[in-house]
Amino acid sequence: MLWLFAAMISSASIAVLFKASDRMSAHRPVVVTANYLAAAVMSLLSFLSGEGSSGGIGWAVGAGVAGGVFYLLGFVFYQSAVPNCGVGISSSVIKLGILIPLVVSVTVWGENPPPLQWAGVALGLLALAALGLPSPGARGRLSPVLLLLFVSGGLAEFSNKLFQKNAVPGTESLFLLSVFSTAMLLSLPMLAHSGWRIDAKSAGVGLAIGVPNMLASRFLLAALGDLPAPVAFAAYGSGTILVAGAAALAVFGEKPSRPALVSMLLTALSLLLVNLAPAAVSG
Repeated sequence: MLWLFAAMISSASIAVLFKASDRMSAHRPVVVTANYLAAAVMSLLSFLSGEGSSGGIGWAVGAGVAGGVFYLLGFVFYQSAVPNCGVGISSSVIKLGILIPLVVSVTVWGENPPPLQWAGVALGLLALAALGLPSPGARGRLSPVLLLLFVSGGLAEFSNKLFQKNAVPGTESLFLLSVFSTAMLLSLPMLAHSGWRIDAKSAGVGLAIGVPNMLASRFLLAALGDLPAPVAFAAYGSGTILVAGAAALAVFGEKPSRPALVSMLLTALSLLLVNLAPAAVSG
């Protein structure tokens, strides 16, 4: 569970830093590109430090390139969904994308958590769904971009599980290098469209975001090696929201909405059940 909690904290840090960048009026295309640049450089340093493996290079690169495409698409669709559907619903939909790797892990790979962990998974999914409940001032009309957000976010998470399930041990750094290098290269047209307006403040925030971005993926891969995917993804999604909500309250003084409070309570119960459960059974 240590890797899972580290992944939650790292992922929540990304949301907090993005919030801070908005308050600083940072230039978003610069933030995005610098973020992926920092994550790619960290992955490269990790690979060059000797953590890499000479085998399984093709699989790590192929899965990484595909993952990088979906990482960036998920972000683009998230940006489009927020103005039309609201932050709460958009955040809920992208986290609910974990249903894609979760369902595949159960139906294709036969991962079978014990009953207590299944209860934790169910509560974790309810915690994510609770964020989509209407609250005063919230918008809730359906939009086609939400489906695209759900699919791209889910496939980005699925790329992590697909790699972990089939990769040669020791190729994690190469996989992450491929993910973040691809996302960075694909983000360059966005930066070019903005006129290449690069400023030190936006670049600095982006580089800072890249650190937890890379660590979140690395820690999640490690957690997937210790826990069944249904447990890891459900706890990761709901736990990230719990930590991010607490951090937003502490740092920005943002009080969570009623649906967010319900989500946090369900998350706490979900993580408790996951921790109390015995070792999982793999089919």
